[in-house]
Amino acid sequence: GVMADNCLIEDRLSGYDDFFNNGYCFTYGGQFWNGVKRFKELLQKKYPKKKISLIWNNIVKIGKANAKGFSPIIYNIEKTCFSVIKDELEIIKPNLILFLTGPNYDDVLEDNFGQLKYDAVQPYSGRQISKITIENIPFAFRTYHPNYLWRNDIDDYFGVLIKK
Repeated sequence: GVMADNCLIEDRLSGYDDFFNNGYCFTYGGQFWNGVKRFKELLQKKYPKKKISLIWNNIVKIGKANAKGFSPIIYNIEKTCFSVIKDELEIIKPNLILFLTGPNYDDVLEDNFGQLKYDAVQPYSGRQISKITIENIPFAFRTYHPNYLWRNDIDDYFGVLIKK
């Protein structure tokens, strides 16, 4: 019934609230969250007088139950029934978006934003770091997932992004 569904949603919201808003994600020890923390620290160091807030958002919202990986079948359902990224950005109005997807998810980005132009951020190739033009977003970049970046001088990648 409705009561059970609401409880499930509230349980999920509570879990995400504990994980992200209460900062557990940064003590989690995973390379993704350590990378996000590093980017925020480097950005804050570059702009010490700015208040920097972070919003974590997934470009693919619905994943496999109890498994990792991209499911084209689930993604097509999401694309048809739950295409909310553009609406979320209109509400949030971020100054900066950093897609930690690597180039293999460019088709997903284009599903959400239409045809995009990817400009390489020197000295890196367009596959490694691209500046993307998205309407009403001052700065948008796409680079690799932190798992890759930690193995390939994450500070240099993030330093180049922040400088740009």
